[in-house]
Amino acid sequence: MQLDDQKKRLLAIGGGVVTFLLVLFFIIRAIFGRGGEEAIPSDIQCSKNGAIATVTWKSKSSDKGLIKYGVQTSGEMPFLDEEQKDPEKVNGGLYAHTVNLESLLTNSSYIVGISGFDEKTVICQDNVAAGKGGSSQTNPITSVPTKAPITPLPSPVVSSPTPTIVIDSSDSSLLPLVKATSYFNDNPTKTLLDCVKHFSNMSDDSGNSYFGLAHVCSAAWKQVNTSN
Repeated sequence: MQLDDQKKRLLAIGGGVVTFLLVLFFIIRAIFGRGGEEAIPSDIQCSKNGAIATVTWKSKSSDKGLIKYGVQTSGEMPFLDEEQKDPEKVNGGLYAHTVNLESLLTNSSYIVGISGFDEKTVICQDNVAAGKGGSSQTNPITSVPTKAPITPLPSPVVSSPTPTIVIDSSDSSLLPLVKATSYFNDNPTKTLLDCVKHFSNMSDDSGNSYFGLAHVCSAAWKQVNTSN
């Protein structure tokens, strides 16, 4: 009977040790990841905005990942957070991992790493996307000075020369002064305009229209009205 009791105690102790080792194994796996080549992270990114941040990376592992993080000035990563959703399969046999962080200190930078790969860390800053090997600085947008509108210079005013009227003598003839003088002698109350209108509808013996009506009518009017 004593031997059976001793065996039972040994079996109980052995079972307890095995159970402890299994539990310890799963705890270590949960904290430090699967390890191995499949879980090696790449393209680690962190984008922080105030009190929240998003950490992303890629690996060949489809298991949910665990990250470690802490305030950069402390130089430590005492906090842990795990993926809430299963990683999404992407091209090249890789899986995209995402962890959302909350309740962070605003205006503070954090150091973030993938659990089990502490040598692969990034700096997470407000409004700065951090990439593998360090934070990637974004260049501020430099405002381009607005040029003052260029006022066009006024175009120089070019005076057009008075066109010279060339009259073909084959189709017209100069109004004879004697005809215009006779018109005013016969019509003393008529004006220069009346004279021009009168001879504009007339032609010479060859059927040619008269030209120089205003000049000739003016000379005839002067001759008739200033000769007395």
